[in-house]
Amino acid sequence: MMLIVPLLVFAISCNGQPMEYGGGGPMPRVQKPRQPIREIKYNLVHSSKKPSAPKIIHFIWWQGIEDLVARAESGKTAEHNSPDWRAQFIPRWIESWKIQHPTSRGWEHKMWDESSLINLAKELNYLDLMNKLPERIKKIDLSRYLILLKHGGIVTDVDFESFKPIDSLIQGHSAVLAEENADQSINCAWIASIPQHPIWTNVLNEISKRQLKEPNRGVMYITGPRMLTYVSEEWERARWEMTSDQDDGYDIYILRHASRDNRLLYPYHADHMGDKNNREIMSSSCSEENNCAKKYPNSYAMHHFAATWYDHYKIEINL
Repeated sequence: MMLIVPLLVFAISCNGQPMEYGGGGPMPRVQKPRQPIREIKYNLVHSSKKPSAPKIIHFIWWQGIEDLVARAESGKTAEHNSPDWRAQFIPRWIESWKIQHPTSRGWEHKMWDESSLINLAKELNYLDLMNKLPERIKKIDLSRYLILLKHGGIVTDVDFESFKPIDSLIQGHSAVLAEENADQSINCAWIASIPQHPIWTNVLNEISKRQLKEPNRGVMYITGPRMLTYVSEEWERARWEMTSDQDDGYDIYILRHASRDNRLLYPYHADHMGDKNNREIMSSSCSEENNCAKKYPNSYAMHHFAATWYDHYKIEINL
């Protein structure tokens, strides 16, 4: 949907919906080419000495599993290629993670909802921050980071489909992130780490600062990719300046767009969304035919950018 306003700029959210900025709303940052600091080599090599994320996959559906099932069922009769239509595939996408990462190989799977996430925020003393975030998607983003801070593992959006076991991708790294496009924006739709990784404390502090200073800014800026990208840049800068005797053993392995490593999780990525035909060709058709794994044999998983959260967000911000 496009609104006619004096100025309109599109950005991509965690779940991949183009987001409109204009009429006095927050403007996305124009990213300049990054410095060589982005080419740090230590995070491109798997290290057997570093602890890996525990074998637990976390999903979030704020409204609860019954709502998810109902949303998926109603999606079967929704307008083709709409967010509601894409919702019909969510149960299958969730199941794909359970198939590729079965409990028989030591994997756990947990679905989080509003009640369990509020309890987690209360336990970690972040309930006040959660309550200050007015929109649901911001609360969900905050919850991603709280989950990894407490439990570790993988937090994946429900519109991510698993194609093969992820074990080798996360092995030997204490955190794994992925860029979603050529602008090197780091998406929060799939993130992994060990418990208590300090990057999440940094993230939570940054969210708190942004919410305090500019509470009316959009989800991208407060809790989403723009915030996460900024914090990861600062993390890398600090690591670059650190001497060997200061190394605390924590690393972040970032799947880069420039090296095409991010295609391991984003064979269909944010830059493809500039052409609406790409969604049909690269995601919708193989979802209907249930053969996306065959279409992308070199990828571990795929983000379908279903944007099932976006219509509710538009209502919340009066867009």
